Amino acid sequence: MKKLLSLPIMFIEKLLKLSCRDVSALASENLDHDLPFFKRLKLKLHLAICGACKNYQTQLEILKRMCASMGEEDSSVKQDISLSSPAKEKIKKALKH
Repeated sequence: MKKLLSLPIMFIEKLLKLSCRDVSALASENLDHDLPFFKRLKLKLHLAICGACKNYQTQLEILKRMCASMGEEDSSVKQDISLSSPAKEKIKKALKH
């Protein structure tokens, strides 16, 4: 009887088991778009038991937020920078020679 109960458990464990390498790819993919339910479930279960992968996912989220905020800061600076007409002409003349 005990062996019969262990078969479904073994099947579920095998079905849900992911390597840390698989999880790193899923964590990255999860930042770009919503994962399908089954992949999301596998990711959450692995993150619940693996501290290293949980840290990796947290680091990815921090990097994504940092990159997004850097783009916002730079956009106002880029708008203020432009070459004057004389400077553009000077560059054109230098490129011709």
